[in-house]
Amino acid sequence: MRAFFATLNSGEKTGKLPVMRFADEHDRYYGVIHRVGRWFCKMFFDTSNEGRELHGRALPLIAREPEHIPDIIFGGPELPVDETTGRRFLASCKLGGGYAESNYGLDQRKGH
Repeated sequence: MRAFFATLNSGEKTGKLPVMRFADEHDRYYGVIHRVGRWFCKMFFDTSNEGRELHGRALPLIAREPEHIPDIIFGGPELPVDETTGRRFLASCKLGGGYAESNYGLDQRKGH
């Protein structure tokens, strides 16, 4: 939260009103939390064939290396949520691992 308010109160000359900087930070925070939430839903609640295949591949890796799970509780919106983080969590480290990025919420576009 401190980083959030520091951004709002920074001396940067962004040309944006504080309320617009607030809205930008809100959208970024919202995006991070919901993107990771989609990853968790896919990992732990997907009962499709694709989900079962993911569970079979990812859960043994997570059991060996629990740091693969994004720490959204303590990391909050400052958590890195790039494609690498998502693929590591979802055990699809190789590009072209056979899964569409949008299926895992890896799409970085606003609203996805």
